[in-house]
Order: sequence, then C-alpha cells, then structure tokens
Amino acid sequence: MKTIFKQLMFVAILAAMAVAVSAQTADPCEGLNDAYKEWSEVQFPKKDIPGLKQAVETGKVFVEKFGGCPAKEAFKDSKEFVDFVVAQIPIKEKRIKTLEFNARKSELTNRVISNLDKNWDEVYAAGRELLKPEFGDEFACDVRIILAFAGQEEFQKKKVNKYSDDAIKYSKEALAYFDSGKTCKAYGYQKWGARSKEEAIGWLNYNIGFLYAFDKGNLREGANYMYKVSQLSVDAAKDAAVYGALSKYYIPLLNAEVKKLQELPVPADTEPEDTGKPKADAIKAQTAVIRGLAERIMETLGQTYARIDDTPGQKAVKDGVLNQFKEVYGTRFNTKDTGPAAAMIKTYGARPVANPSSPIAPIAEEPATATTTPATTAPTTKPATTPAMKPAVTPTAKPVTPAAKPVSGPAAKPTGTTGTKPGVAKVKKAGTR
Repeated sequence: MKTIFKQLMFVAILAAMAVAVSAQTADPCEGLNDAYKEWSEVQFPKKDIPGLKQAVETGKVFVEKFGGCPAKEAFKDSKEFVDFVVAQIPIKEKRIKTLEFNARKSELTNRVISNLDKNWDEVYAAGRELLKPEFGDEFACDVRIILAFAGQEEFQKKKVNKYSDDAIKYSKEALAYFDSGKTCKAYGYQKWGARSKEEAIGWLNYNIGFLYAFDKGNLREGANYMYKVSQLSVDAAKDAAVYGALSKYYIPLLNAEVKKLQELPVPADTEPEDTGKPKADAIKAQTAVIRGLAERIMETLGQTYARIDDTPGQKAVKDGVLNQFKEVYGTRFNTKDTGPAAAMIKTYGARPVANPSSPIAPIAEEPATATTTPATTAPTTKPATTPAMKPAVTPTAKPVTPAAKPVSGPAAKPTGTTGTKPGVAKVKKAGTR
C-alpha cells in the first residue's frame, strides 16, 4: 500500500513540474500580430458610437492579453503595438462621451421644436433638460425665450395658465441673461421668438406684465412691467394690452378713494364754520385725489382705445373701452353729461402715460366754466373746455366699474394695432414679435 501511495505522489510531482515548465516556455506574444490586426479592422473604419464602443472593448481585451509581452527582437514592435492601443482607448472613450452628449442635445432640441403647439408638456420637459448646466449656453437664451413666449400665449389664447409660472420665470431669466451682456443665437424660434434683442426685451417684459395683470392678479407688478414696455421703441409697446393692464391697476385704487370720500362726514347746511369747514375741506381734498387718479385712468384708456383696430370684429371691444372712459370722465369732472368724452378720449390717447410708481398729484377744484365744446388740446390739470363743474361739498363721486379684461384674451384682445407693423397685437403671429 505504501508503495502505491509513493508512486502516486511521484506522478503528481512530475505533472506539476511539467505545468511549470510549460508556463515558463509559453510565449506571451503569441497571436499578437493577428490580435492587433483584428483591433485595427474594428477601430479605424468605425466612427459612430456603436463602432467606437466595439473598438474600446476589443482594445481592452488586447491590452489585457498582450500587455506583458516583452519587446524582444522577435517581436520588436510588440510594445509599440500595445502602447498605441493603450493610448487610443481613452481617446475613443472621450469621443464616445462627446457623441452621446451631442446626440442627447440634438434629441432634446428636436423634442422642443417638434412639439410646439402640439404637446406643451413635452416642450417644457425637454426645454428644462436643455437648460441644465451641462448643456452650456448654446441654447440657454433661445430655449428660455421659447418657453416664456409659449406659456404666455397659452394663457392669452386659450386661458390655460398651466405654464404661466414657467413663462414668468423664464421671461425673467432671459432678461437677466441680456442684462449680463450675453446674447442669443436666434432669439427664440418662429412665433415663439423675436427679431432682435430689443424686440425680445420688449416682449419678455410684456409677457411678465400680462400674466401678472390678467392671470395672477398682481396688478401693481403687472403695471410696472407694462410701463417698462410703454417706454421702449418696440412692437410690444404698440399693443393695447400694455395700457389695459395699467388702467386695470388704477381702477381699484380709484374705487378705494371713492369709498373713502363716501365715508367722510358731510357738513350740515346750518353747521357752524368751525366744525363745518374742516369737513368741507376734507371732502374737497379727497375729491382732488380722485381727480388725479381719474386722469391717470383716462390716459391709459385713451392709449388703449387708440391701439384697437377700427374693424367690425373689434367694434365691441373698442366701444367697451369708450364706455369705461365715459364712466371715469363723469367721475373726473363730476358730471352726468359724458357726451364730450367720445372726442376727448382721442386727446387723452395722445398723452404719455405716467409711471405707476410715481406719486399721483391731486387736482384741486378750479372755477367752473360753462361750455359745450370739447377740448382740442391736451389738458394739464383740467381740460379748459369741460362741462360746468360746481365745487364739491358733498361726496358725489361713484365707483368705476372695472373692465372685464378688455384686452386679456383672443375674445377681447385687439387683433391689430396702428403703427408700422400691422397685426402686432394679433396674438403674436409668426414674425410679429
């Protein structure tokens, strides 16, 4: 038994020695030339992503197998082969990342463009992705303008405010982009864009003002942004909604002041002067405040009226603005005779609008002048030819009815404006921004 065991041990030792000898004599460079040829056939002709990935994987297998091949005379090029493959792998990996990045950017851009007016959720999802820092500034401005214009237009045309917050956000970001000195490649895309930086700035301020005024109910901010638009020499400044937003801001202020007037104590006919005069003075002072506010509203309504087309489709809108002007006119001049208002609205439409952030100067009473002829020149504190006006001792002013959004949507918003670009107010068709 011992003899058999010793024989088996001897055989095992011989086998191990044979393997060791075989390992020592195996050539690590065997097959290198064929493997290198195989890698070359993969890596040189293929430039697309799948081909480059195949070249990288083949190269890694080559390096793993022949990385230890000695540079002996029989294989004097072996080290050069291995070193070349090692150097090419990271170059190709970098190229793959670049191609994948560009493909992703192209795919997102196509998703934005192809879904405009079709699928806004896709537009905004792809647009937000494109605005991530890794995509840089190439489309940062244009995409913001597209998203800003699209969200505002959806509300203006369809009363869909799902994207209103996005429209405000991206309008502000695009304006900040311009403030930083940067510029756009195309200022948006088709009707969701503008012809120039100046026009883009005008419409971006318009977008914010419009949505604040007619969607968000932030009348003060809406008025501030629309006033900025009114001071620019751009197409947006010709849009009636700019001035409609301003009057929308002032009317609640006027009605609040009218309420204060109505709540003031009225002096009795037989009341002593020492108590009656202060009451009468308070009424006169409050009436002066109301006149000042009414002047501002008449200016903005006059500008609105001037920018609505004289077409059958816009007649109801224009008549509505005129009727509101007459109502404010009656409050301003303390009269029920609003006949002269139809002519006077054109005079007020030629006057510049005031900054809504500036103080509103009260307009004190002046001696009444009886006349039936409307004013032909722009009034300063009070039109020189207005209906007779008696000093107000009792509060006679009444609240003004707010407009039912006369310029806030396709059913009421003017479909054209005067100026060099007819149709600017037409829900911003292509080429009008």
